[in-house]
Parts: sequence; structure tokens; C-alpha cells
Amino acid sequence: MNKLFKKYNFQYAVLSFLFLQILIHSVYGFTFKYNILGDFEIVQQLRQGSLSTSSYSADSPFYHIGAFLLKIDYFKNYIIYLTILTVLIQLLIVLKISYLKKESLLFLSAGWVVTVGWYVGNTDVLAVLLAIYLFDSVNKENTNWVKVFIFSSLLTFSHYGLAFFIIFSIVILLINENKKMLIPVSIFGYLFGRLIIQFYLNSFNYSGRSRFRFLFNDNILNNTFNLTSSFFLNIILSGFLGMIMLLILNTYNNSSQENFRIYLSLAISIIGTSIALDSSRVFSVIIVPLIYYLIIQYKKNIKLVNQNLINSVPYLILILSVFIGEQHVYGIINFESPNNLEPSMYNLFTTKVNSLMKNIWP
Repeated sequence: MNKLFKKYNFQYAVLSFLFLQILIHSVYGFTFKYNILGDFEIVQQLRQGSLSTSSYSADSPFYHIGAFLLKIDYFKNYIIYLTILTVLIQLLIVLKISYLKKESLLFLSAGWVVTVGWYVGNTDVLAVLLAIYLFDSVNKENTNWVKVFIFSSLLTFSHYGLAFFIIFSIVILLINENKKMLIPVSIFGYLFGRLIIQFYLNSFNYSGRSRFRFLFNDNILNNTFNLTSSFFLNIILSGFLGMIMLLILNTYNNSSQENFRIYLSLAISIIGTSIALDSSRVFSVIIVPLIYYLIIQYKKNIKLVNQNLINSVPYLILILSVFIGEQHVYGIINFESPNNLEPSMYNLFTTKVNSLMKNIWP
């Protein structure tokens, strides 16, 4: 137990988890991804031994396989399963970053929190968790390349589109003379994860379109680049939220080499966003390594900042994030979830409680 307390700073883990739940449920909102029923139908098709769906959601199979193994037969139970799994992954995230202490609140001040609250059922929250683990595995002085390979593969298996740009960003931010193995290990990890996805899809006779194929549908690339150019500043703000303040602060305090890494990573993230219709969702997830890097750089430069400011910055940035709000670009600028017509977890929870208590409550 003592080792566990030494590994994780539970005081800040509890505080971060509490703030994260408030942000998701009371500030931004908690909704399921569009056509979540279609994902449940994929689980049912797995039970039948063949994927007849044409949706490319099938190639992000983590949640589908989990529901299949747990033999989830009812849609309501699938909703409960996704909710519990999402909260557990959120808990793992705050435990992982708890070593940052009060600066862990900075990580919650970015746009990925809006994304994982609005698109429950997508593997975005899992991609955030795996991105942190991959970043930390690479960032160790004595890098364990087996771990880097495993996390690269798992990240790719969770969502190979997001994984490509997340891994690319990590390489840009962390490559140095002592980490020359990072590029080949990352490439092999990505290819292995992509190979496993294809093997899985072939095993269940999937013949639908891939994410890559979707890009070449009529007007898709034209529309994605138009979205980015029309709402560029909104996309940037929706990804960083209050962390835009830390980006500016770090730019001032960092060396030119560190700033080169930061802005090259940002440029790659913008390119990745420019080929997606759900612009803010994609941008907020693929800049997670950059957000994490900015926090680590801030802690290194902390001596250059006034002590009172040091103590207040995490809270000020969190407050700033709330004031900036959800300028979430998905076709248009959304100030509330575009998925709010999907099933409500709160209504489902109320129904379940009333059912259990029907012979007790008047």
C-alpha cells in the first residue's frame, strides 16, 4: 500500500478526478457519439461471426471486442458498459498524471476533456490514456523500447488515424541523440497495430470502407480544408482552451530549439486536423502529447516565474478554460454537444434506480 501511495499522489489524483467529473458533467456535458446504436449493432454482428456494417467505426474495435467478450446483449447494458469504462479510463488518466501534483490540473484545462465528454463511445479517451503512457515510456532516461512498441501498437489498434499523428508528434517532441531507436520502433509498432486491425476485420469478413478510403469520397477533402480555413482560430482555441496561456508562457521562456519542437508538433497536428470533418475533436486529441510536453516544460522553467504566480497558474488556467468555453468545430461552431439527442445516461440511471426501488419508494 505504501508503494502505491508513493507511486501515485492520491491527494492530487482525487482533486483532479473530482474536477474532471465536474467539467464533464456540470460544465461541458456528457453525451454519446452520433449513432451509438450502430456501434451496438457491430457488437451483435461479432456474435454472429460476420461484420456486415459499412461503417468505418468497425476499425476502432477496442470497445466492440470488450462488449463481445462480456456477452452484452442489450443496448441499455452497452450504454452502461461504455459509461463505466469511460469513467475507469478517466481515473487511470488522473492517476497517471498525479505525479505532476497541482500541475495535473493543467492537463484538465485542454480541449480533450470536452471531446471525451461529448463523444462517449469513441475511443478518444483511451487514445488520450495511451498517448500519455507512450510519451512517458519514451521520455524516460533509460527508454524501454519494448514498452514503446507495445504502447504504439495499442494506440494504433484503438484508432489508427489519431495514432499516426499522436506518434508523429511524440517523435518530434522527444527525439534526440540518445533516442535514435524511436523512429523505427514507432513505425514498427504502428504497422503491427494496423496489421492486427486488418487481421481482425478479415476474420469477421468486413468489406466496408476504411477511414483512409472515406477521405477520397466526393468533396470530403474540399470540405475538411474549408472547415479548417473558415474556423481556424476556433479550432485552435477548442483544442487548447486555457492551455493557450501556457503555450504563450512557454514560448517566452523556452529555448529556440524547444520552441521549434513545439511549433513543428503544432503544425503537424493542424495538418492532421485539416483532413477531418470533426475538426475540434481530432485536434484536441492529437495535441495531447504537446499539451503534456508544455506542462513538463513549464515545471522545468518554474524557477523563472514568480512564486505566487506558480501557485495560482494551474487554477487560473482551469478557470480560463471554462470562460473560453466549448468553441467546438464540427461542420459549424458548437457551443453544446452535437450529440445531445442520443441516449441520456442520466435518464437510464434514473430508470434503473426506480426499477430497483419500486417496492421501497412510495
